[in-house]
Amino acid sequence: MQQETRGGDSGFMMVALLVAMSIAAIWLAAALPSWRQQAQREKEDDLIFRGEQYARAIVLYQNKNRGLPPPDLDTLISQHFLRKKWKDPVTGKDFTLVGPGIISTTQPTNTTTPFSSFQPQQGSQINVGSNQQPGITGVRSTSTATSIKVYNNQQQYNLWQFDAQTYRTIHGMGPAPTGNGQQGGGRQGGGRDTGPGGARGG
Repeated sequence: MQQETRGGDSGFMMVALLVAMSIAAIWLAAALPSWRQQAQREKEDDLIFRGEQYARAIVLYQNKNRGLPPPDLDTLISQHFLRKKWKDPVTGKDFTLVGPGIISTTQPTNTTTPFSSFQPQQGSQINVGSNQQPGITGVRSTSTATSIKVYNNQQQYNLWQFDAQTYRTIHGMGPAPTGNGQQGGGRQGGGRDTGPGGARGG
């Protein structure tokens, strides 16, 4: 009799365990899309932060150098306009550089390339269809995926413009200085990476 009771208790516990596991599986299946969406939103927040760090650094460099764009990212870092070379959090890879005179070894008419300076190399093509000084004016993500957020009226990552001109427009700043003028709300000296959220880690 006692043995039968133990067997019944064991069977009941097994059924209860199976029911609990089924409920947990259903809950996890329902929660997974929400977790993925939250993770994507966090990556998008990081993309905006990092992209705007580049744009801000270029703006500060222009303000100090009469509107001239920086020749490369190392210049922005060595002169303390940019803390480090940020990775694109969406792809985990380098951002693409944008600017007149940027080298393109695959598409001669393209004005984007992975991290590099605008110095010509043998066998490479250079965009010369601009009257602007050669240099870096912004960065882009290489991802063509659709985003959750809408940034500057765009909902595709590689169309999110992180450049000096867009940054000035978003933040209500004047145009880049020219000649000997120091316009655009810039400051003299190296602009350290301490804007809104500037202390954020990688």
